[in-house]
Amino acid sequence: MDALPTKTSAAADNLRSAGLADHVTLTTAAGVDSVEGLPDGIDFVFVDFGLPVFLPAFKRLQAKLAVGATLLVDGGPDGH
Repeated sequence: MDALPTKTSAAADNLRSAGLADHVTLTTAAGVDSVEGLPDGIDFVFVDFGLPVFLPAFKRLQAKLAVGATLLVDGGPDGH
């Protein structure tokens, strides 16, 4: 999920090039409330923004994660 359509599009291109497009669902959305629209059973989450923004989203995301899901957070306290 990314708020910027250009980033979602670039990710889709990269996934197609790697032959992984059929295994990944990308979403363009912004804000904590958008988490509620995601499906259940998410097995991998890559987070690329600061932890203060992520924590409220994680509280909503946690119930949607599959058992054994991987969570990768790339972004420090300031989102860098």
